[in-house]
Amino acid sequence: MRRVVLAMLLGTAFAAPAQEDEQAARERLDEVKEAIESVSHWLEDARANEDAHLTRLREAEEAVARSQQRLNELNSDIGGLDDELAQLEQRNRELEAEAERGRETLREVVRSAWRQGDQAALRLFLSQQDPGEAARLLEWHQRLGNHTRQQLADLADTMEALERNRRETEATREQLASKRDQAREQRDELQQRRSEREQRLAELRQRISERESRLASLRQDRERLEELLEEMAASISSIEAPEDIRPFSELRARLPWPLEGTVSNHFGNAVGDSGMQANGIRIRADKGTPVTAVHYGRVVFANWLRGFGLMIIIDHGDGFMSLYGNNDTLSHSAGEWVQAGETIARTGNSGGRSRSGLYFEIRHNGQPENPEAWLE
Repeated sequence: MRRVVLAMLLGTAFAAPAQEDEQAARERLDEVKEAIESVSHWLEDARANEDAHLTRLREAEEAVARSQQRLNELNSDIGGLDDELAQLEQRNRELEAEAERGRETLREVVRSAWRQGDQAALRLFLSQQDPGEAARLLEWHQRLGNHTRQQLADLADTMEALERNRRETEATREQLASKRDQAREQRDELQQRRSEREQRLAELRQRISERESRLASLRQDRERLEELLEEMAASISSIEAPEDIRPFSELRARLPWPLEGTVSNHFGNAVGDSGMQANGIRIRADKGTPVTAVHYGRVVFANWLRGFGLMIIIDHGDGFMSLYGNNDTLSHSAGEWVQAGETIARTGNSGGRSRSGLYFEIRHNGQPENPEAWLE
């Protein structure tokens, strides 16, 4: 039924535009297929890039965890040293109290000795009736003095050792505090790197999502175009090109340039960062510069096309087509015949281009060929 309707509609128009619609649809299908292939390749690279980002993100997070573990160990060591230092300081206070008691005892001994004079030991000896008892008292007096001196010497040694330990503990504590600061700085740096990588990963995933949506849309376009081509192929017979026209295939390196200008992007060059290669050339020229047909043929497409702006496509027969994109105005409509050198458009920056110029392609059986190899 759909084919009958399509045939009835086509019967009300002249045959050439119908054929041209078919050619334009096929050209658009080639463009869509190429775009799908390009996006598919980009998605494969992007997914591989995503895996690499995930690997680096995992490494950064593991490094952050190791740094945090080291920081926890340092904090634990610092806590233990704080307790040890507190015990040492408590012991130091106890020993200082003991030393103070010893010093007080010594002062008392000194005061007693001073009151008794230098002959105190001798008077103590002579005051005893029993010579044996007197000797024992004298020996006890001497031992008491020796004990006091030894006690003070031991106390001095202990206090010196405690002071040394306190200094060493303070130095260790400062060292650990410094390491803790370093570990914290390292952790902050790693967290910053992780945040940056997470942001880049999110951006990459967003781009992948957008490209996947774009790919789904392109596939829908392809399905619609393929259905349209099937309907047209079943309803329209092929129309041969005029016999008096020199075949396009004999004009390699002899075609005139479509306009005067400078080639700013050559065939096969990268198209931005899309991963795609240029299927044509871009000729920089002032806005409004006349664009001329490179050979005799029929206009099969004259409309706006996403990415190419206002575009004209001319069918030259035998599967050859020339494409003229990013124009400011178009001078012909689909179905019209044009002569070589005839003005068909004027340059501009339609299709979202930032600078004025012409996008030019030559295709054979839907496959792009280097236009500069065909131009004289």
